[in-house]
Amino acid sequence: MTFFLFFFKLLQVTQRSFEPLRTTTLVAIPLYTFFFSMGAGPVPWLLYSEVFPTRIRSRATAVVTVSFFLFSYAQLD
Repeated sequence: MTFFLFFFKLLQVTQRSFEPLRTTTLVAIPLYTFFFSMGAGPVPWLLYSEVFPTRIRSRATAVVTVSFFLFSYAQLD
């Protein structure tokens, strides 16, 4: 995906047509999502829901989810 975003930026700078890359990206994003969901991507979410005791599971899962999204956001910057 990073590869395609790099070329979108490159084409934007050089004022060329986006059409071939748009089609490729529209195919690549669902493929990426499919293979991510088939791999180890969703495993941590399953583990978070099973590792905590029942009495604190909802709050602990909420804390883990918020921290996960905050750390992911911090990586983007």
